[in-house]
Amino acid sequence: TSHALLTTHHSPLTTHHLFCLSILLVLSASAAISAVEERVSTGVRPIGMGEAFIGVVDDENSVRRNPAGFARLGRYVVGFEQAQLFGELKTSDLNVALPTSEKLAIGLDWVQVGIDDEELNSKRHSFNFAYSYSPVPPLSLGVNLKYLTWGITLDAQSKGAAIGWGTDIGALIQLNRHWTVGFVAQDFIGFASGAGLSRGIRIRHDTGVSEKVFPTAYKLGIAYRPASNWLIAADVTDRLHLGAEFLPNPTFAIRAGLQKDWHTSESPTYSLGGSVKYKWLDFNVAYLIPPTLPPTAYVGLSLNFDFRKLPVLIESLTTSRKRGLVCHR
Repeated sequence: TSHALLTTHHSPLTTHHLFCLSILLVLSASAAISAVEERVSTGVRPIGMGEAFIGVVDDENSVRRNPAGFARLGRYVVGFEQAQLFGELKTSDLNVALPTSEKLAIGLDWVQVGIDDEELNSKRHSFNFAYSYSPVPPLSLGVNLKYLTWGITLDAQSKGAAIGWGTDIGALIQLNRHWTVGFVAQDFIGFASGAGLSRGIRIRHDTGVSEKVFPTAYKLGIAYRPASNWLIAADVTDRLHLGAEFLPNPTFAIRAGLQKDWHTSESPTYSLGGSVKYKWLDFNVAYLIPPTLPPTAYVGLSLNFDFRKLPVLIESLTTSRKRGLVCHR
């Protein structure tokens, strides 16, 4: 992600290695220079909707997208996904959402992106520890504590490592049964990098050098549900994100979206997606089509369990003078 991490001490790198490292540079460090959002895309459902999700956040993807969104999730969720980003970089994402009450939930999200072959090994890990709380029904608030690590080895020898800490804060307001608005301050405050508190995220290399890799990004999202089986969403970040989801029946979902950079004349990035649901199991797919890089297919699986569901069905209650309250199951 920087010169410190890419120093190779004259070890030979193939064209394939250089291409992969170039992508890692774009995904990890260019935000510090251009203040443009450059992130690894994760979350199969949001990707299928053009990543327009800040005002939606009604599933486990809330942990990373907007930590305010899963306070009233009402179910335990464990999700996992994998992809071969641009045909070169391996990505994995594991997320967990655990409601503890009707108003409070905690979550965990882990993302790994990197290269792993016989000579070159480069890994970037991101851990999100999320807390979400809804003080009143229309409003939810959330915060993420983030821990980032980078590392590169060549021929089994370390060529650099770095760590950093950061935070996200989010809010979600349900205006009525049709409209929802979300807000996120991503990478709001960074710390524990050897440079004290700072705006954005700074990382500290094993050489002692500290640098900012992600500036603070303010994001606004809105979601509109004209009917129970339709969802339309838009996000405003450094890009315009538009997405839609249609459920022809409760089992199937179809998604489409696009995102367009405000700062360049580059063509939009398009995406398609869908899902199949069976009882507590959700199978999601998405296909991301950038204007210049190769397309990427995403596959994800999630398990959903209602934390409020009673383990025993109580059909009726009767009272008896001798026996007191009697349950009939």
